[in-house]
Amino acid sequence: MMLKGVSMSEVESQNASRVETLLLGLMALVAADRDERLGDGDARRPEAILAGTGLSLREVAMITGKKYETVKTIVRRSKVPATARRKRERSAAEPEVA
Repeated sequence: MMLKGVSMSEVESQNASRVETLLLGLMALVAADRDERLGDGDARRPEAILAGTGLSLREVAMITGKKYETVKTIVRRSKVPATARRKRERSAAEPEVA
């Protein structure tokens, strides 16, 4: 069966891929929540976790109910290692010596 030049098997394959990505995102959130509650590893923002599973930033924004730009900033910041981020924040907080 053809639908505007696309076979049903292609549509089904694309849908299956999206479902797989969404399920992967859900499982990643569950695992991260468990790790956070048990005190294992670093706490990661859900936006970064979802983006890391292959969801687009627009999809993450829709799922979390946040603005696209907010999600984009959160994901970008999550890519900076925590130690580098803390070092940068400390140096910004230190008074300048004249």
